[in-house]
Amino acid sequence: MRMTVGPLPPAVYWRRRVVVLAGVALVVVLTVWACSPGAPKTSSGPHAAGAKHSSRPGSGSGTATGPVTGDPSPTGSASASPTPTAGSGDGAPVDASAVPPPADDDEPAGHCSDDALTVSVRVDPRTMPAGSTPALYLTIGNGSRKACTRDIGADQQELYVKHGDTTVWSSDYCDANHGSDVRRFDPGVHVTYRLVWDGRTASKGCKTARHALSRGSYSLDGRVGTKHAKPFPLTVT
Repeated sequence: MRMTVGPLPPAVYWRRRVVVLAGVALVVVLTVWACSPGAPKTSSGPHAAGAKHSSRPGSGSGTATGPVTGDPSPTGSASASPTPTAGSGDGAPVDASAVPPPADDDEPAGHCSDDALTVSVRVDPRTMPAGSTPALYLTIGNGSRKACTRDIGADQQELYVKHGDTTVWSSDYCDANHGSDVRRFDPGVHVTYRLVWDGRTASKGCKTARHALSRGSYSLDGRVGTKHAKPFPLTVT
């Protein structure tokens, strides 16, 4: 192979200079582009872009809904499931701090006495025009420091409205549901039932005509067995 000896033509040197300068320019451009704010970035962690999610709690629409945290679906609730003429609801709790699971024989717990059990009621709205259909709530919980079990089924629950000493409506009056539902309550646990009431009176067995409440002051009362709630005031305008 013949070797070239001596100086080369000027065109060769210019070509070499152009190639070197082009290479330097390419390196500078790539460096500037990589350091610019618009350069793409990668993420290998669990919170890479696009890994977003959302959730929303349940909402009521005039009938009882499932619990916010789980669905134990307690069977038949007299206070949450009277006939459509007296209210509507499917007996499922609509709110729970930690919904009580069914009693577990492997983890024995004592009976929830009336002193341990907490029962409260409320009306929404608490002031309503005659003929309105308010929502009634019954909340059952364990106010003691120990886990316990209690039958909170339909046979034990009742919501009723009183005018003075007279009961003008009860969830047990018109074709009330029946059944038992023994539940384990850990300390601080509660469950709430919701009923939409048609705002009309009722008598035992629904033997008399039902009519809208007259204007005046009433109270919503409730119980689970022998444990009674504090009356909640209701005003009809």
